[in-house]
Amino acid sequence: MTIAVVDSDGARVAVILQHLIDSGFDSIVARGDDRATLQSADLIVTGTDVEVIARIRSLVAKVPIIAAAPAMPAAEHLLDLFRHGASDFVDSVYKLRERIDIAIAKTQDAVLDNRFLVDVERDQEAGRQVQRSLLPKTPLELNGYRFYHAMRPSLLLSGDFVDYFRITANMLAFYIADVSGHGASSAFVTLMLRNLSRKVLREVPPRGIPEDPAHMLARLNREFLDLEVGKHATYFLGLVDVRTNEVAYANAGHFPQPIFVASGSGEYLTNKGKPIGLFPKVSYQTERREMHQNDVLVVQSDGVLEYLKAPTLKEKEQRLLDGVVAKAPDIDAIWQGLGVLGREPGPDDSTCLVVQRCR
Repeated sequence: MTIAVVDSDGARVAVILQHLIDSGFDSIVARGDDRATLQSADLIVTGTDVEVIARIRSLVAKVPIIAAAPAMPAAEHLLDLFRHGASDFVDSVYKLRERIDIAIAKTQDAVLDNRFLVDVERDQEAGRQVQRSLLPKTPLELNGYRFYHAMRPSLLLSGDFVDYFRITANMLAFYIADVSGHGASSAFVTLMLRNLSRKVLREVPPRGIPEDPAHMLARLNREFLDLEVGKHATYFLGLVDVRTNEVAYANAGHFPQPIFVASGSGEYLTNKGKPIGLFPKVSYQTERREMHQNDVLVVQSDGVLEYLKAPTLKEKEQRLLDGVVAKAPDIDAIWQGLGVLGREPGPDDSTCLVVQRCR
């Protein structure tokens, strides 16, 4: 460790240097304007000249500065020393060793804290890459239906998740889930939920006909509770029969309600149900809607509502409906019109899933 001594009093410099050398520290003498020398030091010892300390601090932002004097200065002067950049004060050269040890410990703690933060950020970035790798391709066309999605996490990791895939030759499944909470724990649960969802949705009964969405959500709820992750999730599930072009859907507490757009007009789908992961015995309701060519179903997470400037929830829902009808199926255009794009991420994750019958 190298300690730089800055002081115009030669006699005092000599005393401080000798004490530092006797204590086993590498020491150098520097001027208060010698940037290169000051930046090479791990710690700086100087007198109680406020201007000198301010000048040193302007040259080195993070190096600890210990102000030393043979007597305690007036309280106001002591405050000025700290205001202008001093890290500590000693009124005896014999207290320097103790203060230096404290400064070293603080510096080491800061380094460890910084390394910890770097490790956390690295882990979160790795988690984000894993989460993104498990998302489906967008856009993706299956049997005349085109699926799109967009996600805007409030943090690096998202508690929202979307998926769409084929479960039989004639049946497509899609869902959007919003796990309670934010950050790494919720993102981890989305990965568990993704695997569980694919397992449940692909378990086709012997007749070869998938169960309806309400039964699937009830089974998903039971199996999610068995995981005991301490989380719950809202969940909207849809099944598309490509032979009849009928979409069957059920809602486990997802809000805002999905919007169905046909022939230039739109409406909210109104079926409701309790989130999965809260209650052991719940039932859901399946509803069905025929999709004609160019009809669109748009499902968004509640984080999108945070961007809408309106005094009441009812007015926000109307703005959301108008924005979706005007721009669907283009998610970027929908979000641009709603004010989601071009702004900092909101306090909650924002996700949009679009299903369009294209032929």
